[in-house]
Amino acid sequence: MSFFDLLKTLPMFSSLSDRELTVIEALQGVETFRRDEVIIKQEETGRSLDVVIEGAVSITRSTPEAHKIRLAEVLRGEVLGELSALDAGPRLADGTAMQDCKLLALHRDKFLLFVQNEP
Repeated sequence: MSFFDLLKTLPMFSSLSDRELTVIEALQGVETFRRDEVIIKQEETGRSLDVVIEGAVSITRSTPEAHKIRLAEVLRGEVLGELSALDAGPRLADGTAMQDCKLLALHRDKFLLFVQNEP
């Protein structure tokens, strides 16, 4: 499945035209992560919205007592980091590669430029 086709399936992009999706497709980059590599860190500023295209990501949250609570698994075709990427707020959880992963990253600054330039 192409990034373009994947974007069409995501609720936050489903109402965009093919032209707008093509522009967003041109803004993305591919990032790879090894198993157990931290992809996003709790409390860091969100800088990108990521779509899993290979592998899986474990989402965990640390408690004040330093315990890890597993919140979710993000699988192929699913998005992580969308909220903090859009508002530049802190990440609410950690995201760690459960296996070797490939992600399509749409960086916040490029996405906001797209939003400002599109009607």
